[in-house]
Amino acid sequence: MAETKKLTDAEKKVKKEWWKDHLKDFQAKDIDGWPVKYYIQVNTPFQSLSKYYLMILDELRAIGDFDLAKVSQTMAASPTSGFYGDVSQRKAYAKEQFDKSMQIITGIIQTVTKLIYSLREFDLIIHIFDDISRGDSIKKFAAEQNLKRIYLDEVDIKKGRGSIHQMSTTQGLEFVALRDSFMVVSDLKSIDDLKVNDRIKRILKDRFNEYLNWSKEYEKDIRGRKKIQMQFLTSQVESLKMQVEWAKPYYILMKQLEISSGVTSAELIPGFDSSLITARVRAFKGGINKAKPQKSMLVTGFANVDFQFRTRPILTRTEQGQSYQHVFRVEVTYTPYVMTNEQYNDMVQIETLEDIDFLKDIVGNSLDAIKDDLQKYVTGGQFKEAEKPKPNEPKPFEFLLYPFEPLLNVFSGLFKPAEKKSEEEAGPELKRYKLENDLKNMTSDMIKSTFESYENFKDENGWMTWTGPLS
Repeated sequence: MAETKKLTDAEKKVKKEWWKDHLKDFQAKDIDGWPVKYYIQVNTPFQSLSKYYLMILDELRAIGDFDLAKVSQTMAASPTSGFYGDVSQRKAYAKEQFDKSMQIITGIIQTVTKLIYSLREFDLIIHIFDDISRGDSIKKFAAEQNLKRIYLDEVDIKKGRGSIHQMSTTQGLEFVALRDSFMVVSDLKSIDDLKVNDRIKRILKDRFNEYLNWSKEYEKDIRGRKKIQMQFLTSQVESLKMQVEWAKPYYILMKQLEISSGVTSAELIPGFDSSLITARVRAFKGGINKAKPQKSMLVTGFANVDFQFRTRPILTRTEQGQSYQHVFRVEVTYTPYVMTNEQYNDMVQIETLEDIDFLKDIVGNSLDAIKDDLQKYVTGGQFKEAEKPKPNEPKPFEFLLYPFEPLLNVFSGLFKPAEKKSEEEAGPELKRYKLENDLKNMTSDMIKSTFESYENFKDENGWMTWTGPLS
């Protein structure tokens, strides 16, 4: 599947409105051209509605051979009901736990960022040592100048008035050439060849010998500290992953316990113990179905099964705890659709954009600026190369056929089956014909599968079913 293009907010809004207005154009139609839709209402004033919901899902899987996905769900309740208060209390607990996890996640991200910038500084210094040991003469000289500057700024400067910087700039001490002499000297022997006074030479020998010993220990220290910080960074990244996994259930729970505040249903009256729950389940099959794909199918068929539960929550208490049982009425609508795989992908993309994983978005955006460094330091920048295909080894006695190979090649085409051309090679005309045929077959299959699932649900409950022709 081709990589989906990242859409702007304006493009998302336009596409969302387009699908809202045009989804009905893809609704499956019967032989007379009428859009197909099946509806049933079940009243159960004394029995839980969850039984019928699960029964419908089982019928869609078993009879229609569909795969299922929950597209959306909403929940609203009378604000004075016990159900509203119980849900709000559970949501507050989920939010409290989620906020604690987010504080830890934010702290880990800050630590990871600091470690990355620290490792970058180590790499700059290690690069200096690499140029000194493996670089050409020009790079080696420049690297030595950088290393001496680090020594003067971080080590020698701590000597105060006795540092090379101070002695070179203090008037009356006659050490003006001390710093320049230190920067150009390459070894202890070359100090005697400098055209400076003996006092400067004595100081240079002492400081340059200290510099040589410091540079060896400094390289070991930097490489060791880098290794330790890389290990610490790896542990912090693993801890970040673990904290995200811990926070995710609480985030999902908060979304599921969201009580819709914009519902204006006349059935939700303050003082009444009532609730309104809606859910949409998508049953799909065809080319997009990865679990049970139909070979080379260019289209996808799906049925949006919309549930609307108008319930009276009843609190039940058991030894395991307390929960609510929803009774009263459920309305179910089956609406089959058929479209091309590309259109289906586009529709699903717009739907999923509304339900972005908040945790992934937060963590991903925070680490986006240093993602290359994370790849470098956490994995070590090592990638396993694809194995090169081994040359075919000759079979035993295959050499006996070599003299007859030209003759065999002449007749080989007579015995080989004709190769099938791909859809692209076959041309747009064949692809168009196949698309039309797939749309026709899938439409017929969707109407039949949806209707059978709908009728079997009624039959399983002992209700009246349709026995005439499907049309």
